[in-house]
Amino acid sequence: SPSHRTGLLGYGRIGRDHDHVRDDTDLELDYAFVCSGKEGLPAAKRLTDPDELADRPVDLCVEAATREAAYLGAPVLAASDPEVA
Repeated sequence: SPSHRTGLLGYGRIGRDHDHVRDDTDLELDYAFVCSGKEGLPAAKRLTDPDELADRPVDLCVEAATREAAYLGAPVLAASDPEVA
């Protein structure tokens, strides 16, 4: 069973190219944050509301979007790292 939950910020060309994250048997893709529906991404793995990130702690989050998505790091860290307030 996977031992690390992961998240992706973005699931466009960059996010879909992260096969090593999705296919590694030690990693489980918990979510991908997207602006809209994405082909090939199951609805249960799709987040579209930034507020939902605070409810989905992960061990690893890969930013796979434009730099405008950098603001999403704060809620990811707050949910995932008990040392971040």
